[in-house]
Amino acid sequence: MNIAIVTSEVTYIPQNYNALIGELLGLGNVRLFINLSNRSPSLIIKGLGLIAFGAKKIGLQLIKNTVYPKTILRKNLCHKNKIKYFSFDSINEAEVIQIIKENKIDLILNIRTRCIYTTESLSAPRLGCINLHHGILPDYRGTMCDLYALYEGRGAGFSLHKMEAKIDAGTIYSTTEVSSTQLDYWQYLATSHEQELVKIKELLAQIESLGHLPEGIQNIKTSKTKYTKNPTKEVINKMISKGMIL
Repeated sequence: MNIAIVTSEVTYIPQNYNALIGELLGLGNVRLFINLSNRSPSLIIKGLGLIAFGAKKIGLQLIKNTVYPKTILRKNLCHKNKIKYFSFDSINEAEVIQIIKENKIDLILNIRTRCIYTTESLSAPRLGCINLHHGILPDYRGTMCDLYALYEGRGAGFSLHKMEAKIDAGTIYSTTEVSSTQLDYWQYLATSHEQELVKIKELLAQIESLGHLPEGIQNIKTSKTKYTKNPTKEVINKMISKGMIL
């Protein structure tokens, strides 16, 4: 099975998410690494804004990852593992879709991007695209779902699901609760990748064995379905008042 990994050049995650990416690049069946270029001075401004709002750890990490994204590390890992490295602004560019088809990619693994895939890019790999969503589907959708879950004292975690044109839709293959009590969000992010790696490897092994995507469960909205987005200054203040460390 030929896999392509798609991720953003800059994230707000400790080590710029390279702890997980490095492990994935060593799996043996990754053929392409597609870097989505989002590095911009605007991210530094966002980081400064987060610091001003009180989210010091996340703001500093975003600035650090923007200034030192460790792109060379990713390129070197790709070279070491004989993986083709590409950098584009969007997964939906015609050249990207052509590269996916030419390299006979069976599956795309999308991690930490906010790029909305078109129908054409979703259908480019033989089996489709799988997303690592940082919320428990089908009930929690949108962005930073894990942050809101910790704030509300419920299970924070992630889901692996098939990607469709509609955001956070598609068959659910697994859901994993990481914590419901962690108040230090930065520390939560620093350690959750360990469980993410385990579940990704389990799913990929299952797909390899079956020769196709597993049946999974339907991703249907319920009366509990909640959408979250980047927190405002007011929301951040409420989180900090509750004792959260951001």
